Amino acid sequence: MNKIILLFTLLLSSLLSRAQTFTLTDSMRQGAYGTAAWGDYDGDGRKDFVYIAQTMNVDSPDIFLVYHNTATGFVRLPQAFPMMFTPAASWADLDNDGKEDLIASGLVDSNKIHIYKSNGDGTFELINDTLPGLSAGSIAVADYNNDGLKDILATGFNNAGTASAYLFKGTGGFHFDTVPATLPGIYFSDVKWHDYDHDGRPDIAMTGIGLLSRTYIYHNEGNDSFSLASPYMNGGAGTVDWLDYDGDGWFDLLTAGNDSSGVQNFTDMYHNNGNGTFTMVTTNLPVFGEPVAADIADFNSDGKPDICLSGGNPDFIATFSAMALGSGTTNYNTTAFKQTDITNCIVAAADYDNDGDPDVLFGNYIYRNDGVPTGTKDVANPASDVSVYPNPAKEDLFIETPEKHLQLMLTDRSGRVLQQQKLLPGKNKIPLQQLAAGTYLLIFSNENKINVQSFVKQ
Repeated sequence: MNKIILLFTLLLSSLLSRAQTFTLTDSMRQGAYGTAAWGDYDGDGRKDFVYIAQTMNVDSPDIFLVYHNTATGFVRLPQAFPMMFTPAASWADLDNDGKEDLIASGLVDSNKIHIYKSNGDGTFELINDTLPGLSAGSIAVADYNNDGLKDILATGFNNAGTASAYLFKGTGGFHFDTVPATLPGIYFSDVKWHDYDHDGRPDIAMTGIGLLSRTYIYHNEGNDSFSLASPYMNGGAGTVDWLDYDGDGWFDLLTAGNDSSGVQNFTDMYHNNGNGTFTMVTTNLPVFGEPVAADIADFNSDGKPDICLSGGNPDFIATFSAMALGSGTTNYNTTAFKQTDITNCIVAAADYDNDGDPDVLFGNYIYRNDGVPTGTKDVANPASDVSVYPNPAKEDLFIETPEKHLQLMLTDRSGRVLQQQKLLPGKNKIPLQQLAAGTYLLIFSNENKINVQSFVKQ
């Protein structure tokens, strides 16, 4: 065991000092002003995705496509979807049948929100519901009232041209009630759910242009009630993301974009103080403005959240993108990433090949994360024999392996061992109820071989 701990330490040191390798594996037709989202519509454990974008060629149709993730690559589904301009999209299992359904908003003949039920066979059924239409906004899904049914938060322009925010409470059977929550109307916006205070109820972060162009955090008080948290936060057209940058178990908030002046770009980090308040902290992150896209994932598998950014930035003019690797502090190791199409800023991270490290859909390209070559023979490739899912996980984590003598050690980011066990060949279930929300490491060892993967407990 001492040798395994030593190898683990050497591996983390190597991960911190080397750059990630991303390989282009697939591409879609080039578009503009689009969006994309990962989801598993057929429940096979592989991430599929939707890609919506306005055509760049007058002789080509606009793009609203769903791609199936198969064992041999991505395959475009034949079903046609009506185009939605200035779109937003998200996946969620709205009917609890184990297959994620598609929610999309945008301008069709008027502003719409469309819900497509996944039949699990590569076909989708448009659900006839009377949700108010929106465009130029964002969609986020969570069970905010813990009734076992998914709820939808959506922002954007309504059909009266008014900046709006709607909270739709799921009542079952793809039916929703509009909740009279006093949320600010915003457009060119981003919204995200997360339980930032560990009270068991997901809270809201949102930014966009509205009566006040700023970033808001709303605490979920229960009983369909939300209250604005402190302090005042800079914001506007841009993005928001939750992440635990310092590994203290409390998720902090990253926001980037163009502020209320319409001139000043910003990338700001707010530290979660653990008492319901947030404090802005100084970081060395590059300033990205509108257009901007970002996603959070542990790209180098060191147990610390990293940030992939795309958009307008004066320091990365060659690529208009950056990969910022986390250190557990407010200092990031930031390098240029892939070339961005500035008219189609999309960043969506997911482990589409189930090899233990997050890949990225970037604009109209898909890049596979090939990890960090360490040069250490005793450190095995995580793709070789271990599959971990889902990630993030809430109640249970599943680990599949063909190996007969694989040991598991679960640690926090400081290296403190929380659990040890021998894994059996096949599927192993790891209960997570005793763990607080945060990022954890899984250390797999077999004789002189070691794999390290990270996962997020929600």
